[in-house]
Amino acid sequence: MKRAWAIGVIVTVIGGGGMLTAQSSRSLDVQMKAAEQKANVQGDLAGAIEDYKKIVAAAGAGRAVVAQALVRMGECYQKLGDAESRRIYERVVREYADQAEAVKVARARLDHKSAGLNGGVVTRQVWSGPDVDAYGTVSPDGRLISFTDWTTGELALHDLVTGRNRTVTSKRRRVFRSPRDRCERRKTARPLQQP
Repeated sequence: MKRAWAIGVIVTVIGGGGMLTAQSSRSLDVQMKAAEQKANVQGDLAGAIEDYKKIVAAAGAGRAVVAQALVRMGECYQKLGDAESRRIYERVVREYADQAEAVKVARARLDHKSAGLNGGVVTRQVWSGPDVDAYGTVSPDGRLISFTDWTTGELALHDLVTGRNRTVTSKRRRVFRSPRDRCERRKTARPLQQP
């Protein structure tokens, strides 16, 4: 009887420990999601860094979660332009070599000469010449820039990959017509009849 009771207690303790581990794992996942939202949605990078530090310091955090938290923390530091990001990525590569995905991201960030790693904003001239128009807009994929060709007055696109300009509008064919123009044409085409 005592033996059955002791086995029951041991099973309960072991099972309860497993449940606590599962709960702490879910809790860490929730904390990770909250930190991601704080960084990406709210834009609170400093707050997200503090959340990631808590996850890294958590007693029950597994190596995969800690490595992922460190990578995300490094990304936050990188967005802030802080050189701490380099130290964090190096730590991931050095201490978490068994976490392939985190190490892959950390190495890519270390190899990439981005603005956050050198501590400043990088500016690069992508187009120069007489056609450059400061009022143009860059396409979502970053390949084209719209501009006004001031010699012809037409809208054009500059392809940053090929370096070629392409005219979008033409003076020969009127693309943009006002509703007033149509009304004027109707009046002249069909004169009103008096009753």
